[in-house]
Amino acid sequence: MTKINQLLHLKHQDRIGWVGLGEMGYHMASNLQRYLSTLHLKMTVWNRTTSKTTKIHHHGVHVATSLEDLVAQSNIIFTSLKDDAAVEEVYETLIDLAGQVDHSIIF
Repeated sequence: MTKINQLLHLKHQDRIGWVGLGEMGYHMASNLQRYLSTLHLKMTVWNRTTSKTTKIHHHGVHVATSLEDLVAQSNIIFTSLKDDAAVEEVYETLIDLAGQVDHSIIF
């Protein structure tokens, strides 16, 4: 088992979601998708600015049409958000949609 697999404890039934495709989020999501593709897993992504999803779509990810769509298709969600306002907006929606969300680690 690879180190990242041990860290994430990924299983084939896991469905990874990624929110935030800015300067840092795009590169992090791209790297994660490269790894996930070795496990034959596909990540679902969403961004508040939909035009930012075009570039990552070529990496084989599924682009969610809404945050609601991403939540419905994911059981593990990573976020990389621009600022406090973006964090509040996205996490308020995530909590409303998913009920209990572990948001103890926010970078």
